[in-house]
Amino acid sequence: MVLNEKIPIRNRSIEGLLSFVSAWNIPETEKKEVRKFFDALKLGKITGNQITDGTLSPYITNLKISLEFFKKLSTQLTEKDTDKLCEYLLKDKLQRQIKRKEGKKTIKKEIPFVETGKIKIKNILILYLDWRLKGKADKITKILKVKPKLKEATIDYLKEDAMQQLYKACKSAEERFLIAVLFDSGARAEEFHNIRKEDMELPKGDGYVKLTLKEEYSKTKGRTISLYWNKSFEAVSDYLKQRISEGVDAKDPIFSKNYKASRKFLERLGKKVLNRSIHYHLFRHSSATYYADKLNRQQLCIRYGWRFRSPMPDRYISRTGMQDKELDEKFQAGEVNVIKEELEREKQKNKIKQEDFEETFEKQNKKIEMLMKRYEIFQDILNDIAETDPHNPTKNIIKIEKQTPAESKTIKETLVKK
Repeated sequence: MVLNEKIPIRNRSIEGLLSFVSAWNIPETEKKEVRKFFDALKLGKITGNQITDGTLSPYITNLKISLEFFKKLSTQLTEKDTDKLCEYLLKDKLQRQIKRKEGKKTIKKEIPFVETGKIKIKNILILYLDWRLKGKADKITKILKVKPKLKEATIDYLKEDAMQQLYKACKSAEERFLIAVLFDSGARAEEFHNIRKEDMELPKGDGYVKLTLKEEYSKTKGRTISLYWNKSFEAVSDYLKQRISEGVDAKDPIFSKNYKASRKFLERLGKKVLNRSIHYHLFRHSSATYYADKLNRQQLCIRYGWRFRSPMPDRYISRTGMQDKELDEKFQAGEVNVIKEELEREKQKNKIKQEDFEETFEKQNKKIEMLMKRYEIFQDILNDIAETDPHNPTKNIIKIEKQTPAESKTIKETLVKK
């Protein structure tokens, strides 16, 4: 099977980069050895793997930094030389020069190397010295192999509502396709620009757009994924219609604009809509963050082409707080259960109080009824004495009259209240 030719996003000329070695501030003998080293590295003689031009480019840049720092033949290096290099990197005394635009002027500025950049400088130097000194570099490379403790930088990403803003600000089907597919697929820049028309499949009826990112164009694993974002179907179908009307072939790249032009468009769009710079890999970070709480770890690895043992999905899962989500749910459930238990206890207490009250009330009623009966008996006895003995001296002292039913009711109500 013939593989399609990969479209590089950067036209790097390794021969062009190596031609600049002649201008490096190092001994002439060392310049010749550097060229031999990179020729052998590219062929796979040093690592056992053939190195692509894209990988070689930063190797050349990083080796230049360390060799120009020494300004002597590699065969003359001592432990003090490599110790000094590590000290300068550690204390940010060795810096890199960058160019930045401030208004209409381009200004050169010195800035420290990032920690990962320092490691890359040391790693390519170790590889070069091992090759150059034929296995006699252990003493001078020992310090270079010391690994610093690195703290992972917080992942920069855009939230989904920011993506909606970028999408709405687009003025053409091509621009909307770029935003939607970069965000939804999380494709790397080179993967995106190598998507062919045959790699995109619209759903038949209900369903989602299917996208194949072929392994021959990928830095990692190839994969076929679905595009679930609510703007993806619209963006893909509209742009596919446009490209078909333009006569695009199945093997042709679906996106017509090149990397450089698209990178500039993204930068302008980001500053206009979000007041910040945006770039290709920011969309990959944003995509992985968006899907981290919607897919499991294995599904994330498949979607973004990571190996199953890769630490990458864990960074995004941690970023979205997925590790705490289950705990939050448990604590929330626990809090609800505690409240339910407290309500149940209060309900039981109130029930007991009600039962005690009813029992006490019933006892008091019985006492009142008993007293009323005794009162009525006592009243009847007094009335009988008064009526049967007209000469009873108490008749003139105590005048006892039989109470009316209304008076009896009033007395009873008064006793009940008391």
